[in-house]
Amino acid sequence: MQCGSTFFARVASVTSAANGAWSSSAKPIVNTVYRATWKNAKSVQLTAEVAPQISFRRTRTHRFAVSVTAAQEFVGKFVVVQRYYPASECGRA
Repeated sequence: MQCGSTFFARVASVTSAANGAWSSSAKPIVNTVYRATWKNAKSVQLTAEVAPQISFRRTRTHRFAVSVTAAQEFVGKFVVVQRYYPASECGRA
């Protein structure tokens, strides 16, 4: 079930192997809920929470570019970049 939708839509039909195993692949978008059905039986619902893809690259000395790609728009949003110092390096000059 896609975010905002109130009903399930078929994304795949599969045939199980002799041992009952089956698999299927899908490309979920933000907060997609999946459920398998067989005859009148329904599985528990599983939610796929998709994280945005983030790229960080150096453009020149002391300058970096950050790009965020997702199913939703980030126009007008901010990215905060922080430098991580392990506790073992705190206080060193």
